[in-house]
Amino acid sequence: MLILDFPSIGLFNLRAGDIAKELGTTRKIILEAIENLLVVGYIKTKVVSECYSRTTELTSDFLMLINEGV
Repeated sequence: MLILDFPSIGLFNLRAGDIAKELGTTRKIILEAIENLLVVGYIKTKVVSECYSRTTELTSDFLMLINEGV
């Protein structure tokens, strides 16, 4: 849900450690959650090695699932 707080015109671009700090959890748990979302096809992500950050995009399947819950 943190990804949804970012403007839809841009890509979500935070390091796993930054996300963990924001959510009050550990980097390891965030990396596992990201991997799980990738496996089920809810996000697309790319790690930018120069700055160790990650760009993440929600897939249309995930957005549809979220909208159905509203």
